[in-house]
Amino acid sequence: MKKLFFTLIILSLIVIVSGCAFTKDRELSDIISPEEAKAKAEEFINNYLVDPGNEAIISNIEDSENYSDYYKVIVDTVNTKGIESLISKDGKKFIMRDDSVNMEEYAQEVASQAGQTAQAEIPKSDNPKVELFVMAFCPYGVQAEASMAPVFDLLRDKVNINIRYIAGASGNELSSISSLHGNIEGVEDARQLCIAKNYSKKQLWDYVSRINKDCYPIYNQGGDVYKSCWEKSAKGAGLNVDKINICLSDEGVELIKADSQLANQYGVSGSPSLIINGVIYSGGRTPEAYKQAICSAFNNQPEECGIALDDSSGDVNGGC
Repeated sequence: MKKLFFTLIILSLIVIVSGCAFTKDRELSDIISPEEAKAKAEEFINNYLVDPGNEAIISNIEDSENYSDYYKVIVDTVNTKGIESLISKDGKKFIMRDDSVNMEEYAQEVASQAGQTAQAEIPKSDNPKVELFVMAFCPYGVQAEASMAPVFDLLRDKVNINIRYIAGASGNELSSISSLHGNIEGVEDARQLCIAKNYSKKQLWDYVSRINKDCYPIYNQGGDVYKSCWEKSAKGAGLNVDKINICLSDEGVELIKADSQLANQYGVSGSPSLIINGVIYSGGRTPEAYKQAICSAFNNQPEECGIALDDSSGDVNGGC
């Protein structure tokens, strides 16, 4: 496995008290022994935090005097001795300075960056079906849409690319729609579903790009400020505001419920998530990475798949 090499002293693993890092929010389950925790800590440090030839060992492990859910560990390496740190007693979190690292998630992220995350085989088809699940105001979802936009422009005549939304509704009114960033996000999700239903995909992507550029940064101002912004974006994309509002009022909740059911069917809960021909994609999120993944799902790749897309904006690292 490819390591992330940090210049030792293991990111200066000297414990600095941080209320954020050490806040106790639940009782630990599956507490492991000090010996097991020692082995986990050594494996994690040597796999991900130290350069080759600078092997780390845990020279001492004991209960932390200040934090009952943690063991205190002393880390020795070839170059540095006596570095104090903490590992949670369930063996899942490692404390580096004031940062708490989930070791399993960290290992998965490193593997993904190294291209070693297992990717289920994506079935091939003549017209791949692509579904990008987002939340309208999730920053990583917005970035993923920016990565997918050039792919849509390149392959829109060859691929069925849809934007899907992660939200829910507890009732039959727009006020019952819930999403991570509030009802205003859930309603915008429903609005975009109405646009997808009543207009072309090109017009939807035009609207989404305008929303992401102009309205996403000010959505938390709500009220008339956001209303004026989305209406301006809709008109700029050639959409009829009244038509959208009628759909939103009559069908918005049901459209959200349908996408929620689809997300549950795929096991999707995070924004962004990409589904290609029914399979969750786990690779990079740059325009070129998205393009290559989608192109791999063709029975016969179109010539557009040979066109390289600009990745200068970088990858999307994170999710809501």
